[in-house]
Amino acid sequence: MRKHLNGLVAAPFTPMNMSGNLNLSLIPDYYLFLKQNGVRGAFICGTTGEGVSLTLAEKKAVCNAWCSATTDDKDFKVILFVGGTCIADCKKLALYAHKKGLFAVSFAPPFYFKPKDIDILTSCCKEIAQAVPEMPFYFYHIPDLTGVDFPMIDLLKNVDGKISNFAGIKYTAGNFMDYLSCLHFRDGKYDMLWGRDENLLSALVLGCKELLGVPITMLHPSTFES
Repeated sequence: MRKHLNGLVAAPFTPMNMSGNLNLSLIPDYYLFLKQNGVRGAFICGTTGEGVSLTLAEKKAVCNAWCSATTDDKDFKVILFVGGTCIADCKKLALYAHKKGLFAVSFAPPFYFKPKDIDILTSCCKEIAQAVPEMPFYFYHIPDLTGVDFPMIDLLKNVDGKISNFAGIKYTAGNFMDYLSCLHFRDGKYDMLWGRDENLLSALVLGCKELLGVPITMLHPSTFES
């Protein structure tokens, strides 16, 4: 049985220099800073990390840097965001993350040719998740940026029993009714990582146990303890 994530997971920036090139030498200190503040993982190359603006080679380089920095810390979970408009590239990046030994991968829907219904969205998730069946797979729900705003409870119902490594959702939206439905689906089977920092207090009231956001070092880990 897969253990649930719990507590604070950072969405770190991707370090760059003034010319816009990667400055990966900062990542070891970045990891230590997060670790010392009680953070339990990092969601790399996501929105804050500008992943959709990076080349495939750059995302692999960021993956390598975080892998090297955390190699001796099995309790610190690194999740690589592999989302983009090309499913084939997403699969390549997911396979690379598995090869490097990262904890999990995450995927947001294609945002140009958008999936027209929940079945097509499920197929997109399945295509990538099945490429790395040994890794947890998280869907990244951020409709303000992707323009794809299906109820996530419908996605959970669709993937349940069909995608064995579907671990949960990074929920960066404001539909609290939908979020609550997802939290209670199948007795809390799936991780529901709250991703909108400004609404965190409301999410905590509903029973949120996992935050995936930016200014998280302002919070003490005990905030998420039962």
